[in-house]
Amino acid sequence: MDLKEISLSSAESRFTIISKNGDKIEIVIYSDGKRGIEYYKRDAKAPASVVMDERDAQQVAAVIGGAFNDTKILEPGDIALKSLMLEWIRLEANVTVAGKSLGELRIREKTGVSIVAILRGENLLPSPKENKILLGRDYLLIIGKKDEIEKFKEMIGKAKKDELSSLL
Repeated sequence: MDLKEISLSSAESRFTIISKNGDKIEIVIYSDGKRGIEYYKRDAKAPASVVMDERDAQQVAAVIGGAFNDTKILEPGDIALKSLMLEWIRLEANVTVAGKSLGELRIREKTGVSIVAILRGENLLPSPKENKILLGRDYLLIIGKKDEIEKFKEMIGKAKKDELSSLL
């Protein structure tokens, strides 16, 4: 497969994937957070397309990425393990928690959420210790109950409608 990214504007990007057999998939990330997918069968002139909100896109990405094994979808984008949910959260560049350690922030104590891993650029930092400093643009894999995850999102100033979980 061949993957290319084209920036359409500062807030929109188009990713083109061409499969071995010549089929083409285009994924567009819009400025409002929605994602669009267009599929072109080899030699087709018109695409089949679908537009999804962020939660739908998370669910599709989790399925494609093979994240489901004895798990169940509670709501679009939420992967549930009994009453716990796993979710990727992207920290904005200027987030208030940037530059602070996990111990200093007391995230689990304040929200009930645990940070399972931090994805920083290409580096995955599993099971981060209390002295790990968060940076803007980190992706955090968090686990917690739905209400705990919402408390965490409030703590970092990320309302549901502003969420930009991307998939890797």
